[in-house]
Amino acid sequence: MSEKKECGTCRKCAYKNNIAGDAHVSCGLDWDKSEHNPPQANQHGIDSGWYMFPVNFDPIWQETPCQEFSTEKDESKVSEHANNPFMQILSLIRR
Repeated sequence: MSEKKECGTCRKCAYKNNIAGDAHVSCGLDWDKSEHNPPQANQHGIDSGWYMFPVNFDPIWQETPCQEFSTEKDESKVSEHANNPFMQILSLIRR
């Protein structure tokens, strides 16, 4: 059964990581290993610092479906930086 690929479904994705002290999320998928391109976002959200994919972003600004969305996490696809405390601190820095 194929999963429905909708825009902004990151909050239901197994690769979503919460950012402490922020309502935004980060993506824990290793996009370097992916055969797909990351989802595209609205330019206003990018310019305003609300969509810094995959580090710190609000999925509402996503304009194309994420081809890697999954409700089950495959550990072989998880980025080595996904739970790195330094990356979590950097994710709080915005433009």
